[in-house]
Amino acid sequence: LSGKYGPKQVSPQDIPSDEDILRAWEGIDNKEWRWVLGVFATYGIRPSEILHCEIDSKGILTVRDGKTGSRRAWPLYPEWVELFGLHDRRIPPIERPSNRATGQLVGKYFSRHDIPFTPKAPRKAWSVRAILFGMPVELAAQQQGHSILVHCNMYARWITEESQQRAYDAIMARPDRPV
Repeated sequence: LSGKYGPKQVSPQDIPSDEDILRAWEGIDNKEWRWVLGVFATYGIRPSEILHCEIDSKGILTVRDGKTGSRRAWPLYPEWVELFGLHDRRIPPIERPSNRATGQLVGKYFSRHDIPFTPKAPRKAWSVRAILFGMPVELAAQQQGHSILVHCNMYARWITEESQQRAYDAIMARPDRPV
C-alpha cells in the first residue's frame, strides 16, 4: 500500500461523529480496549503511539518516541478524560516492538470487534473537532505531530456547511468580538 495513501483518499465517511465514537466506546466490553479508544478519541494520537503515551494529572497527554518524535496533546473534549477513565492507564497486552506491528494489532482488534470505524478515524475526528473548537491550526497540527500543510490538506476540507455555521455563530456570540 506504500505510496497510495494521501488526502484525496480520505472521505467524509471515514470521520465518525462524536456520537458514533461514544456508541462504539460503550459497546466495548474490555476495559483496556475501551481505554485505547478513549485515548484515540480524546487526543487524536496515532494507533501506533498508544504504547508511548502518558496522561498527567491535568489531563495533558505526552507522546514519547512517536512517529514524529515527542509531543504533547490537550484533550478535546476535556470531559472525556473522566468519562473514559483515562487517568487510569490500561494498556492491552500488546507486545509488538514496532509501530507498524502495534498499529496492525489495534486494527485487527477494531475489525474483529465490529467497531464501525478504523483506529485512525478518531484521529481524523479530533482534527476536525479542533478546527470547530477554534484551535489555531498551528497548535492542532503540532499536537498531532504533523505540519500545518498536512493538517489543512487532510482535515479542513471536511468541514461541512453546518459546521461552518456553528463556528460562525460561536465567533459572533463572543462578547469580545469587534463590532
